[in-house]
Amino acid sequence: MDGNALEVALALLRLPSMRGSLRMQPLPDDVEQLIVLAAGAAAPLAAASARTGELPAQVLEAARFYIREVMLFHGADAYRVLGVSPSASEARIKLNYRHLQHWLHPDRVGNDWESVFATRINTAWHALRTPARRAAYDAKTSPEASTPHRVLVSE
Repeated sequence: MDGNALEVALALLRLPSMRGSLRMQPLPDDVEQLIVLAAGAAAPLAAASARTGELPAQVLEAARFYIREVMLFHGADAYRVLGVSPSASEARIKLNYRHLQHWLHPDRVGNDWESVFATRINTAWHALRTPARRAAYDAKTSPEASTPHRVLVSE
């Protein structure tokens, strides 16, 4: 996808009708940037705010909105939910999982609606957390299902 992830997220926040087309496209190469921002770390938010000229609250909302709408939609595959490609390292998968849970863990959020997203993240993590589970998950994926939004994560 062209454009960096934060630019895409800010555009989506301004024009939410883009969500359908973004769900059909591969995730931006630097989507991890949004995952870190969504976790709410102050230094990355301040840096992104300075870079874009947007208020930190706007940057945070754009990152979170993008993740909720483009990565965590019902039916997204485990790789998309965790913001990684099928070739991602175990370390990258684990790091993204931890950042996403830092943001959405029910003990931190206390919001039943957002806990649905935490459940999707946990389900994806469960499918990809070990090489054996990942291989089993990949084996269930048919070649024609390798589009950016495979429907494999069950709830």
